[in-house]
Amino acid sequence: MIAKAQVVVTPIPPLNSDLPFITQSISLFGRLWPVAGLAAAVIVNLAWVGFLGYGFSKLVETAFL
Repeated sequence: MIAKAQVVVTPIPPLNSDLPFITQSISLFGRLWPVAGLAAAVIVNLAWVGFLGYGFSKLVETAFL
């Protein structure tokens, strides 16, 4: 005995939404603060690594000279 396939059709919901927070645009501040925060973090990390490298080089210099 061979089973028969059953086809079911369901409607697809629309791509747009009635929720108001989805359609609101993001402000300029909302788009720029993550980039500004990452830039500040990179600058602080570079400064920290620079001070750490300078201190390590002075430590090595006094140990071997």
